[in-house]
Amino acid sequence: IKDGVTADEVKAAKSAMLQEKQVERSQDGMLASRLAQYLTKKEGRTFAYDADLIKKIGALTPQQINTTLKKHLSYDKLVMIQAGDFAKAAKKVADKTPATQAPAAAGSSKKN
Repeated sequence: IKDGVTADEVKAAKSAMLQEKQVERSQDGMLASRLAQYLTKKEGRTFAYDADLIKKIGALTPQQINTTLKKHLSYDKLVMIQAGDFAKAAKKVADKTPATQAPAAAGSSKKN
């Protein structure tokens, strides 16, 4: 948030999102699901809504994204939670790590 997102990051993210939307539109099951949502929900959305959303995503600028991030995200309100059995995870890592062998002491090699 401090430095914001770069133009390259925005370009890559937009490309990924737009490709995902394109793939969704090529899948019959996804189209049927979307149509069913539009017919049963009261929001009144249509496929025109999807087309408009795609245009809006394509038009986003780094400045717009950075302004929005700074407005809605704050590090002092950020909460990070970790859960799990950390001792067990550490043991698994240790068990998979090959034991290091101490180098042979000087002059300890056998000669025939």
